[in-house]
Amino acid sequence: MFIYNPEFTTLSTKQKHKQITYVCNICTKKRIILFPAGMEINVDSRGLSEFVDIHKCKDDKLTALILFVDAQYAVRSQVPISSEEATTSTPDDFASIPVPVPRKSGLTKIKIDPPENFKASVINEIVVKDRLRQLQYSLEPKKTIEDRDVRIDSQFCFVNIYANVSKKTDVAKAKRWFKEIANLLEQTVHIKDEVFTLLISYLEEKLKKDSFIREFKELEILLNGSVTVPISTKQSSKDFYGRSGCIERKLTLADCNEYHKIILACLDNKNKNLLDIFSLMDSKMKLTYFLSAMYDLFCNAFIKLEKPQFFGTSDLE
Repeated sequence: MFIYNPEFTTLSTKQKHKQITYVCNICTKKRIILFPAGMEINVDSRGLSEFVDIHKCKDDKLTALILFVDAQYAVRSQVPISSEEATTSTPDDFASIPVPVPRKSGLTKIKIDPPENFKASVINEIVVKDRLRQLQYSLEPKKTIEDRDVRIDSQFCFVNIYANVSKKTDVAKAKRWFKEIANLLEQTVHIKDEVFTLLISYLEEKLKKDSFIREFKELEILLNGSVTVPISTKQSSKDFYGRSGCIERKLTLADCNEYHKIILACLDNKNKNLLDIFSLMDSKMKLTYFLSAMYDLFCNAFIKLEKPQFFGTSDLE
């Protein structure tokens, strides 16, 4: 799994971040969630936000927990979920506030808003069943083509994807892309609906090409965009033009100027997530260009990407 910020792997750095500590009701292991220092939890009408933690639990079996977290970073309840049955279990002990238990059958259906000027040149239809969050995201088909279906399950079967792709799309390549997407969604602790519109936009361009490790890293950055805080410093801004030659892809002067704008937008950032930063860019900047630039800037230490991370206490000893 691609981890953005290696600082999260040391115990000493936890003091720099907001922290939640809770005990799993099943295995009684202490778990820790570290958040970027400036990140605020956006709660719903119940005053709660949902996060997903998958960890090795009782009898060394992988267990997924839906955590209901309030604005004060307290876990008010936890609900285990099964990938095999796609249902949740009623928790043994709820906190004093009423927390709705996810439904035992069915997924809440959400329509994916197609990107502006969407032509369905690559993807005709897509349905993402996310059993971790009990949501089903669907892009309504403009058309469907026989024998162009792709069906993919994630590694632990918590996420299932169905897609119908155009005749221009190589089905074998599409399967590789959607397998990566399913696995990344399964690893994502929190996601917002708007990410799926951006995902369709990204795939409209990228699915026509071969998939490489770099593109899959960009995908991970995108899918975690709502909980990732990009941070740059005055020093990285000052050093950029002198060090831009270290970036693997050859940059033109125009590229350098665009990359520098991204660095400036992230300067001493505390609470804007990656999607917020993208919204600040010139409307002419494509999502694919932005993600590629963000990946380059991260890999060359011009920008840090911080996002929530889960740990068992033994991982930090």
